[in-house]
Amino acid sequence: MSFGSNWTGQVCMAGAEWDDGLIIKPYLAFHTDRQLDTGRNPLKGRVLIIDHEARVRRNLTAGLTEEGYFALACADGISAIHELNQARSMGLHYDYLITGILLPDINGLKFLKTIRKMCPELPALVLSRFGDEDLPESLVSEQNTGYLTSSFETSDVVQALSELPSGSTATCEEMAVSHGGISELSRAFLNIKLTGFEKNIETFSRLYSMKNSLSCHALRGDVDVLLQIQAESGDEIESRVQEVRAIEGVDVLSVATVEKPELDSVVEQFLNTYRKVVTAKERSQKRTDPASCIFVDIMPERIQQIFTTAFFIDQTVQCEVVDKGAGLICILADCRSAGRTPEIIEKLSQLEGVLRVREAKIISLMNN
Repeated sequence: MSFGSNWTGQVCMAGAEWDDGLIIKPYLAFHTDRQLDTGRNPLKGRVLIIDHEARVRRNLTAGLTEEGYFALACADGISAIHELNQARSMGLHYDYLITGILLPDINGLKFLKTIRKMCPELPALVLSRFGDEDLPESLVSEQNTGYLTSSFETSDVVQALSELPSGSTATCEEMAVSHGGISELSRAFLNIKLTGFEKNIETFSRLYSMKNSLSCHALRGDVDVLLQIQAESGDEIESRVQEVRAIEGVDVLSVATVEKPELDSVVEQFLNTYRKVVTAKERSQKRTDPASCIFVDIMPERIQQIFTTAFFIDQTVQCEVVDKGAGLICILADCRSAGRTPEIIEKLSQLEGVLRVREAKIISLMNN
């Protein structure tokens, strides 16, 4: 594939994938905006592309480069966050964002909504191959947003970019960690077996009503109850655990302390912003009824990809890291579409570093 003499160089250094010679998933990259042929016109702009299809990434990157843009493509949302942060650290900015809707780790529209909170003046173009008639109307109301559907050519993309108001990531808020979304209190999950038989409902009600109880779910399977408790310190958590053990008819099978996930600072900030602009809004608009618990055994060194993928699943109500980074406990909302829970389990099971995924259905015993 020939790029012509005006190709702007990109040299991948670490943690990247290659597709027919193009960088498609950069974590560290060397950028240069200087045209190799000094007789060429200056760049029309810098474009960051996010799409799950290698073919789309390849064609857009090559096509936009030939049209005089600097174009760099990422395969998922988290890679794009790293790229935006890296470019900022080098004193560079992006003039346009192009994103698909079905990204591997996050819904593309929710990604855009979160980025818009951080970079309100960044022009964006949303690509869809499904012709969803409801999307254009919702996107038109968004500032600096364009939309292309069905099959599109590079010329269509160039035209759409030219019609967007000017803006860039130069005015983005500093990508530093904001700790506002992270609780400083100690928490733990208790896996409990009820042994009182005829008094099980009464025992569950007592656990449910405990002062330090954050959540209490009755489950189908080997574990009868998943109890989440909260306290000021680890020592107080241990005291609360002993109180639970002292309850007649309760057998505490295991205790899993909730831990802060080991995430890059820029990813942590993105998650905190996502909680504010996406998760909080969705929960305020509709009541979320937990339907199942997902227990995921993982390799700790793969925590960032696995945790963020689970966190961004639309049905995820809560996702916590336990067992020193070797496990996740996720609470999922009612998956009204048939087969959604098996689909989620399959998605997590296919991630590198996931050892086992188990599901336990939640039984409704109390009226919240």
